[in-house]
Amino acid sequence: MIDDIELAMALDPELGRLYESGKNLSGEAPALSLSHLRGFAHRFCTLVDEHNARSKEPLAEKIRNLGNRGIANRPVLSALGVLHSNGNIAAHPEHYDYASHDFGGMSKLSLDAALRLLKELYWRTHKVDVDCIVAPVKSNALWQMCGKAMLDGDPEAMFQAGSYFMECSSPAGRQPYELSARECVAAEENLEQALFWLRRAAVKEHVGASYSFGHHLVRESTPTDPQYTLGQNYIAHAARAELPDALVYLGNAHLYGNGIFQKDPALARGMYEKAVRSGHPEARAQLGAMLSLGIGGIADKAAAARYTTEAANAGDPQAQYNLSVMYLHGDGVQKDMATGLAYLQEAASQGYPDAIYNLAASIEGGLIPEQSALDAEEQYIRALQFPVYRARSALYAAGLIERRATNLEDWLKAAEYLQVCFELIATKDPHQLREECLKACKRIVRRARDLITQPRAGKVEMVHLHTLCLFDRHCVPVKDRSARSDQIQSQILRSTERSAVITNTLMMCREACIDPPARTAAPQVEVTRTLRAVEAPGRNDACGCGSGKKYKKCHGAANPPSAQ
Repeated sequence: MIDDIELAMALDPELGRLYESGKNLSGEAPALSLSHLRGFAHRFCTLVDEHNARSKEPLAEKIRNLGNRGIANRPVLSALGVLHSNGNIAAHPEHYDYASHDFGGMSKLSLDAALRLLKELYWRTHKVDVDCIVAPVKSNALWQMCGKAMLDGDPEAMFQAGSYFMECSSPAGRQPYELSARECVAAEENLEQALFWLRRAAVKEHVGASYSFGHHLVRESTPTDPQYTLGQNYIAHAARAELPDALVYLGNAHLYGNGIFQKDPALARGMYEKAVRSGHPEARAQLGAMLSLGIGGIADKAAAARYTTEAANAGDPQAQYNLSVMYLHGDGVQKDMATGLAYLQEAASQGYPDAIYNLAASIEGGLIPEQSALDAEEQYIRALQFPVYRARSALYAAGLIERRATNLEDWLKAAEYLQVCFELIATKDPHQLREECLKACKRIVRRARDLITQPRAGKVEMVHLHTLCLFDRHCVPVKDRSARSDQIQSQILRSTERSAVITNTLMMCREACIDPPARTAAPQVEVTRTLRAVEAPGRNDACGCGSGKKYKKCHGAANPPSAQ
């Protein structure tokens, strides 16, 4: 029986090469694998529509044209969409840095999609279904690639080797502080290898390597550093060869004035226009925004809507969000609430910060009838991870929790979010949230204190008291949660004696502005729970504020996040 690689090679040698490379790199270099599989999707589109295919036509347009001409059905378009989307993320992870990605899982999904397309192509050619086995992944792909780089001095192989080692230097989904000492050393060695091969390929004027090497130098240095200037020069070389990524970098640099590139919106617009010819989604999104606002030239609302739509349909989340705003306000397009909300939800599903926050507000405002207040609350909590939206999201999430609160846990959760909000706006309140936040604190914290002092409240939990310790007798939150926790911790008696248990518990009640005698029985809490409740979380534990970040990256950091 034929295997999947033999099937791919029999259908088309180029298609087979891309499939085999993508498969054999999937285990050790899944991000690189995804780039090959995106090329596979390009080739598939060309083979099924050879009469209309153009070599430089963007993949998004090729897929859309297959659907418009009725050449591909929904399952085929869906499989192509998987290869296109995953390939874009792997090629430009910096554009999606607001979310983490499992490249290994994405590679598996893409290989499954590619195999479905192989079977589809066989059916189109032979009019019968094919049954094939899945061949094991070969482990010599990297050896061959590195061999060509070292022995043949092949610039493309050098670039691929550099890309592979660069991927290995950043374990997927993990931050540097999460790595062991051994893993850190391995990551540094891989980075050295990556830069060695990328630099060698760049010196040989490989365009992709020039951009990648230059982009790394820029990212890891400051504008006053000679390495920054060197990096920008490499990127400029790639832009002269009209590499779309490099053109977009220059467009962004000239738009704001960055390093060796002077601020020149008109020149920036020209760079985006060049990149658009290659179908670069970000270039289309940026050009659409400039045309809409009249930056770098005259405004053209119709053209802005066209470019933004093309970028949105290509899966660019920024464009999807921008297009949602256009439809919701009738800016350059006919006002259409349903279409606007659909694009808003698409952008939010990709983790785009502006879209997540505005989706939460839209749901809360009743603009999406099929979604409830719980859905709005979920989206606000998602938006907590973005500093610019954190204070507002914390306040509005607390408000939604207050509306549905049925027990002490709900009221305390709302109180936690209010303290997060107040800490962020204590020194800077650009959205004027202070008055609303303090009013909510009075309602919610008073209600929590009433509930915890009622006889039926039962056993006191130290985590409950710890939350209420974050508010003074007038229900005003503390401005520094970490300092307050340290203050409480300093008052704890380090003993398991019953007298210490009672003393610690009464101290916590006092600091939480709760009067224990009002209860029918004294609080019953073990000292070990008391100690755990008031100690600051471990550096790698989740921060208690609910942000979803590690403690050392949030309230345990020297400079905690602030609203922007």
